[in-house]
Amino acid sequence: MSRFWRLVWLFALASMAGFLLESGESLFSLGYVQNRQGLLYGPFTPVYGAGAVVLALLWPALKDKPRPAAFLCAALVGAGVEYLWSWGQEALFGVLFWDYRHFRFHLDGRVNLPFTLFWGALGLAFWVWFYPWFRSVWSALPSSGTAIVGLSLVLLLTGDGMWSAAALARQDQRQANLPAFSPLTAYLDEVWSDEALAARFPTMRIIEKGQTD
Repeated sequence: MSRFWRLVWLFALASMAGFLLESGESLFSLGYVQNRQGLLYGPFTPVYGAGAVVLALLWPALKDKPRPAAFLCAALVGAGVEYLWSWGQEALFGVLFWDYRHFRFHLDGRVNLPFTLFWGALGLAFWVWFYPWFRSVWSALPSSGTAIVGLSLVLLLTGDGMWSAAALARQDQRQANLPAFSPLTAYLDEVWSDEALAARFPTMRIIEKGQTD
């Protein structure tokens, strides 16, 4: 179980680091800090957490590879996670949280060349420096404490993720003109209306039914 809790911690820490990174990028590109959280509650951008977990699982196989090869693998892994995350959000909820079609080199607007190279640099730094350090720190922590915190993170992130998914799924139902059909859907309509979700997720774009681009 120790490995599982380590991955849970890593997912949460990387999700928070991704939120801070995205906030800094928005300040640089927009001139102000734009909210880039990926869940309704808390400073979490979970696509970064998912990327970190995949990188951690691949670390034993790639830690001793030449750095150019590791960079290329990290770039492909990061871009793959980003693409699948974007595709999943659109398929499940009819929304896009980012669209890179304004970049010259992109794939379906879900990934682009500059950010793919950034994933490569980030993944290389993760494999070479961060993850070995994280493992050494982890080994010095008491197992009972890491398990308690890990369980708390699982409950927190699972609840946050399920509630966020419910709100986005209900938004998709509203786009299909499906009226509230239960106390839960009525509550979601009241608390997490389209306007409230747009305020919480300012980069989110709703894909209208039948829209192809």
